[in-house]
Amino acid sequence: MDEDVQRQIEGDVFSQLQPAPGRWTSIGDWRADAGMLRGRFVYPNVAHAASMLPYGIEQLAGRRLALILPGDAVPVTIHRAAFLDADIAVYRKADGNFVAVPVPSMDESVRWYGELGGLSTLNDVDAFEGPGWLVGLIDWLESRRVERIRRSQYWAWHYRGRQVLQARRIRNGYSLVAGVAYTSPREDQPAPIRLTIAADEEPDEATQARLRTHIDEAIERRRTGDDRDHREHLLQAALGISPSLLGMQELHREFPAWRPSLDSVAGRGFIDFLGVDIDGGLHVVETKIGPDHMLGVQGIDYWAWVTAHKQDIARQVGADPDGPSVQLHYVVACKQGQLMHAAAAETVRLLRAAIPWRCHVIEDWNTVDRPGQLLRPHALHGIGPRTVPDRFRCE
Repeated sequence: MDEDVQRQIEGDVFSQLQPAPGRWTSIGDWRADAGMLRGRFVYPNVAHAASMLPYGIEQLAGRRLALILPGDAVPVTIHRAAFLDADIAVYRKADGNFVAVPVPSMDESVRWYGELGGLSTLNDVDAFEGPGWLVGLIDWLESRRVERIRRSQYWAWHYRGRQVLQARRIRNGYSLVAGVAYTSPREDQPAPIRLTIAADEEPDEATQARLRTHIDEAIERRRTGDDRDHREHLLQAALGISPSLLGMQELHREFPAWRPSLDSVAGRGFIDFLGVDIDGGLHVVETKIGPDHMLGVQGIDYWAWVTAHKQDIARQVGADPDGPSVQLHYVVACKQGQLMHAAAAETVRLLRAAIPWRCHVIEDWNTVDRPGQLLRPHALHGIGPRTVPDRFRCE
């Protein structure tokens, strides 16, 4: 262990470090001098220990970062730190002593991410079997530019990121939810129709007409901007319709992946978009509305996992297995006057040179014009590669 660091953690030199106030002090005891920022995790819930790295990076200012963490938080922290161009030391406390855990190389960490889990078979969303009346309803709906999504337990149809129909196969029949199932509906938000029907039955014409009316109303409210909730889904839907905004040929939404978890070695995750460009290159796209201090490390997680499985993923989505390095995109949009968290911005700035990354600011994705229709989004120009937006606040 570095003797100077050991003294700063435990000994006389540590006593000279001054408390470093900040908004992140609730999870860690932070102390600093001109050359070191030391953070010791103190929060009762170990799940919050993952925030120590981005919060430390936020206030790093060229100093060395020393993090003292519970054992469960050490593996994910050192492997994320491997992708950052910063002087980071990680320690875990064992039997009353502080044990240094070295930060691995990028190649070692890519292999570690690859061992979290492999590819899943992509869901086949091109086939739906059901009774004739239900297939007819779905054919009518899919003429409305909706997105069909297959989950393990049900099928869903979304319009601009809002679910307008769900169909679930149950024993001897089907369960439908037509319209929007609002979590906490307001008075002006119509309740959906919930219908359970046996496989050998068919709803009468009046009921089928009501299903279509409810779906129609849900689509119209979304189209005109009366319904602008589920904002990140709305943004993602806008991007999915216009992949060229990000320079992509195609975008695969919610691509199944693996990422590290503090309460287990690995957890299931979904990449917001896996993009393929005109040359067959792969792109990891993470979206966020408003500030989130974990955005930077979330991008690291998925970039590393895709890089580890690049050739297999490329074959699965029709990209070039031998194409260039996987590129990472952070897509941000405004929420309540804020655009990007400073911790996320600093994390992204410190990504190593081997990681090609780019930020995009999307505007007018949630803007209604005078005729009462959502405008088409546009990407803010002038943000070059490896450049964080120069403004964190917005109108």
